[in-house]
Amino acid sequence: MLRSKVNPEIEKQLESEEKRKNFWFLNNGLTIVCRKIEENENEKKIKLFGAQIVNGCQTAYTISKHPKSLDCVFVIAKIIQTSDPQFAYDVRRGTNLQNAITPRDLHSGDFIQLKLQREFERLGYYYERKKDEWNVWKKNTPGIVTRYPKGNIDNEEVAQYFLAFEEKPSEAKEEKRKIFESSGFYPLIFKPTRTANELLLPFLIRNYIYKNFDIGKRTRGVRKTIKHFVKTIGDFTILALLGKILKKKYKLNTVKIELLVERFENPNDHRDFFHPFDEIVKNLVSKLINYAKKVRREYKSRGEEWDPRELHRRYNDLVRDTEIRKLIKEGVKKLPPL
Repeated sequence: MLRSKVNPEIEKQLESEEKRKNFWFLNNGLTIVCRKIEENENEKKIKLFGAQIVNGCQTAYTISKHPKSLDCVFVIAKIIQTSDPQFAYDVRRGTNLQNAITPRDLHSGDFIQLKLQREFERLGYYYERKKDEWNVWKKNTPGIVTRYPKGNIDNEEVAQYFLAFEEKPSEAKEEKRKIFESSGFYPLIFKPTRTANELLLPFLIRNYIYKNFDIGKRTRGVRKTIKHFVKTIGDFTILALLGKILKKKYKLNTVKIELLVERFENPNDHRDFFHPFDEIVKNLVSKLINYAKKVRREYKSRGEEWDPRELHRRYNDLVRDTEIRKLIKEGVKKLPPL
């Protein structure tokens, strides 16, 4: 939003004193939603609690970058006090219908998004509720990187990994647009009791298999073999199968998820866990290659072209495959206790 074409137009309104005098008439102003308003009649000030700008972020951002050009500038501000999350959402949506705003933007001020941002901050991560939020913060806030030593986590990306980890690899891969839709996957991924660690674990597992096994890594110029498709297009399928094994082994709860997060954040300190885990990943890749070859032969026998996306589209058939079921059982046995 901060990079849209509106910003230069707002800047032009601040160029001269004459234009600044007309700012009140030429700008739509701000819409702010807050939990509580306190008025101080003596000082002619108001104090807002839990305030969020739901419309006019471009105006607020632009004028904040030009503090020396604000003489004679007045901005209209509509302030709405409410403790009703649904009404706050309706205001955010209603006041942005004229702008190019995404479902992700509309949900960015939800209680669960703010809760997760605070939880991730305690864990050392910056949780991005909006696109490019982290880059804007880094550019304009000195020392922000030291405040978040573990870097940033994009809520759209982490939601995709979580969906795959919950054994919905096809939905995570091909229906990403539904992640922030209220009639889509949003209620599942971002239910009110969702914790940062629950989202963090699939994110860390995906990063681990990417770094150590090139799973999910796209490289130009390589030969498009079955192995290539399994390790690229099949990355969410592998994450789903790993999720299935870990859940069967550990019956995941809050404490066990925290223990696994600690392991994936510090793999060198837990070789007793990662020695069998790495073997499981290698075996998964091998078995998926064999499965893909078998399915491709089936397609060929019918005179049809095999689509690598069948690796996640046929996930429910995949987990019923004899060899895959055997591998899952073996994986459960191999993993050590936490």
